[in-house]
Amino acid sequence: MGEKTRKVYVNPNGKTLSFLPKEETAPKERVRKTSLRRSPEEAEALRLSTDRRRELETLDHEVEVTKRRATVATWKAKAQNAELGILDDNSANTQTRSLHLEEVELKMRELEAIAKFGQDKVSRVRNEAAKIFKNVHMLRGEQRARIQEILEAYGVDATALPPAIGELMEEEEMYVDEQ
Repeated sequence: MGEKTRKVYVNPNGKTLSFLPKEETAPKERVRKTSLRRSPEEAEALRLSTDRRRELETLDHEVEVTKRRATVATWKAKAQNAELGILDDNSANTQTRSLHLEEVELKMRELEAIAKFGQDKVSRVRNEAAKIFKNVHMLRGEQRARIQEILEAYGVDATALPPAIGELMEEEEMYVDEQ
């Protein structure tokens, strides 16, 4: 009756059939192909087309690199602007834009004020330290102690002091190290 036959695919070189004797196959005859030589014009045209293709691939690569660099620069600029509070919104509303520009201007003023404050702080420390340093009626140890108090009060590093006052502060360190 209608028996279904199954097709089984077997790899003749596999391990499964390794117990079977192998048939000796006759070596295939080599058919020698005739070499097709190109004419010098064809060879030159092929070389030129290959060179042109390589040039085009190089140019495509340079374009891709340039695009990626531009993208990176754009994202860096956007990140910097975001830190400053500058948002890149493409809204057509002029009131929103003018409000945004005012916010940016305010943020820039704040940053300038912070920078000016830092400069004023260092300037005051230098002036106070110079007054103490010029006072000939004070002992060197007292001068060092007062200048150190000013540095700690303002939170400024001793490297901001003039060189002569810096040497005075280093004398204290050497004196402390010797003991």
